[in-house]
Amino acid sequence: MPLDQLDATDPVMQYLRSRGLPQKSLELRSHPSLDYWETLDDGEKQCQQLYAMIARVTDDEGNLVSLHRTYLSDDGKKAPVDAPKKLFAGHADHGLVRLMPPGECLGFAEGIETALAAQVIWKIPVWSAISVGGFQKITELPDCVKKVIVFGDNDKSFVGQAGAWALAARLRRDFPQLGIRVEIPEVTGFDWNDVWMRRREGSRKPKKNNR
Repeated sequence: MPLDQLDATDPVMQYLRSRGLPQKSLELRSHPSLDYWETLDDGEKQCQQLYAMIARVTDDEGNLVSLHRTYLSDDGKKAPVDAPKKLFAGHADHGLVRLMPPGECLGFAEGIETALAAQVIWKIPVWSAISVGGFQKITELPDCVKKVIVFGDNDKSFVGQAGAWALAARLRRDFPQLGIRVEIPEVTGFDWNDVWMRRREGSRKPKKNNR
C-alpha cells in the first residue's frame, strides 16, 4: 500500500515517525505479510511472514530493476531477524531509490533513512544509493540539476567518506559545470540519520531555568 493510504498505526508509518522522517514518498510502500526466508544452523530453510517497508529501485530511464525490503515488527521497529534489510537479487545496475522528484539541487546518500534525514535537514530532494557501493552506479543526472550534494557516512573505516569523495570527484570530472560538495557528519560512526535523531532528542530536552 502507498504511504498516503496508510493510517498512523501501520508499522511503516510508525517506523518513519519514530525517526522523525518524512512519511511521503511515491517510492515507498507498506507490505503487511512479506516472506522472510532464512537458513537454520542445520541447513533447513525457514519462512515467516513479516511487515515490510518496500522501496522501488529504478534505473536512469525509470525502469524497475529491484526492490529493497526493510522488515519490521508490528510496533514499527526493525524485525528481530539476522538481515532486516535486503535487496532482491537481480539486475540493479544504475539502480537508485529516487525518493522525491529532482530539483536544481539534488542530494545522494547511502541508505534510505539517511537520505530521508538529509532531505529533512537540508530541505532538498535526496536519493538513496542503498549502499556505499551504490555510489558507483550514479553516472547520469537529470537535466534540471545544477548542484549536487553527496551525503557521506562518517565511518570509522573511512569507507563511507572515501565513497562519497570518489563520487564527487567523478561527478566533477563528468559534469564540470555543476556545483558539487560533500557533507560528512562531524561525529565518527554517524550517518545523517544519526545526526537528525540526535537533533530531535536535543530539541525534546527540557530547557534549563537560568533564574
